[in-house]
Amino acid sequence: MTPTPISAPDVWAGRHAAAAPGYVFPLPRRHLLDCELDITLSRHLQAFRGGRAIEIGCGSSAWLPYFAKALGMRVTGVDYTREGIEGAQRMLDASHVTGELIFDDIFHAAPGLRARFDVVFSLGVVEHFSDPADVLAVFAGLARPGGMIVTWAPNTRGAVVSLSCRLNPELRDFYAPMSLPDLVAWQRDLGLEIVEARHVQLFDLTLVNLRRLPGWSRAWLMRAARLAALPQIAAARLLNFSPQSRRFSTGLLTVARRPAPAATPRVLRASD
Repeated sequence: MTPTPISAPDVWAGRHAAAAPGYVFPLPRRHLLDCELDITLSRHLQAFRGGRAIEIGCGSSAWLPYFAKALGMRVTGVDYTREGIEGAQRMLDASHVTGELIFDDIFHAAPGLRARFDVVFSLGVVEHFSDPADVLAVFAGLARPGGMIVTWAPNTRGAVVSLSCRLNPELRDFYAPMSLPDLVAWQRDLGLEIVEARHVQLFDLTLVNLRRLPGWSRAWLMRAARLAALPQIAAARLLNFSPQSRRFSTGLLTVARRPAPAATPRVLRASD
């Protein structure tokens, strides 16, 4: 059964089409989300250099170039909007990276992609389905035995998402409620090994949805939010310290491994 989306493709197509040109490669020294992801990916994925990575929901994402250039991986992206695929291609072109982009629903594309990837990455995808556990099952099936599934989702039970929903009441039905223990439990139920699971981005206000505000005020508030995050970025990069809060952290981040099958012991014959 195909998991049921909460948001429709035309919502995302409109967002990709209206998005202003932004940075084309992650900036971990300037953006808290990029910092948290860069530290985590660098820590766990070095063994997969030269392997294959897939990003699910890759529309206009700067992370495909990151996997290619920072980790030396061959990259594939999947998105179900043409506008998202066009944005992802612009990102690849700007970074002089070649990648495979698939314009399709991941649930239709998944059978041809099963067990092909060393890394399966999603950034803000699972929370947009009413049944996140079923979505994670599809994602896990894309990983090779021994491969990693890296999942970032907003902390939909936290204060920052609540603030966005207060400012934009239409968002209240945009996210499936989930906590870090939920995300961990769903993946463990699939037989995945949890390598790391933590709350990230303590009170990161750059993720607050401010689209109802005038453009000039949005720009100033986003600038202030980025400046406020700089001490956290410095602490994470220099001291390896990232504060966590179940209530006030903006994101949830898990790294899970698909277990490799146990080796079958060789039975020695008398003639061996």
